[in-house]
Amino acid sequence: MKLKKSCLLRAILFFFLESIARLSFAAYYSNTNLQTLSQTMPPDKLTSWESTRSNFYMSLLGGASLVPELNASILFYSDYSQVDVGNDFRTGFDGALEAGYRFHNFRTDIEVGYVSNSQSDFTIPSGAQESGFKSGYVDGALGLVNVFYDFNNPEGFYPYLGLGYGAFLRNFSLVTGQNPQNQHNYTASKTTWVVQGTLGMGFKINRNFSFVLDYRHLFVPTVSVKYTNKAETLSFSEHEPYSANLFNLGFTINF
Repeated sequence: MKLKKSCLLRAILFFFLESIARLSFAAYYSNTNLQTLSQTMPPDKLTSWESTRSNFYMSLLGGASLVPELNASILFYSDYSQVDVGNDFRTGFDGALEAGYRFHNFRTDIEVGYVSNSQSDFTIPSGAQESGFKSGYVDGALGLVNVFYDFNNPEGFYPYLGLGYGAFLRNFSLVTGQNPQNQHNYTASKTTWVVQGTLGMGFKINRNFSFVLDYRHLFVPTVSVKYTNKAETLSFSEHEPYSANLFNLGFTINF
């Protein structure tokens, strides 16, 4: 009786171990085939497979910021005289970090970014209360919610479109006067809403990593910005339009 029980237990144990071995081999073989399939699968099928994904992702981008020439008007508070001015900017830089979720071809994320441009010229007509220009800049921090759509493409790269909305905190600085004796440093800050349009291209390296190249345009409302200097000897308000063209290069990691 004991012998029969021993043989039965051995048979059950053998069957159990054999089943585990078979399942392990099947899982390994399936995973190996899946990896091989993803490497050898035709691009159109791979793209279709990618388009069914749902996952979290992060993107890091950076590049150049181009601000077109801005024509604005300045109101001096001392005598309420108003003059038209021109603002020219040098090529600046920008950076952004995005974290979000992909659902098939759609993506939505939260973006935190920074944009900075120095001024190459600030033209104030002669005869105004303040004249001359030495340096200046406009920079700001962005916080947006974006929605993107990735287009399927059989060639391993994919175009995408995006639209975002959020807040933009900008800081302004102007230094007038060429000599230290008559220099005035004017500063201002303003928070406004901002709309961002995106047109880009992604390049798939593998299922978890892509390079991205995109163009983004910031739409910001025209606002009145009040400049003051530390000595408070003169303050003025600039009715200033603003827009920025961002050209970015970055990468995306899918989790």
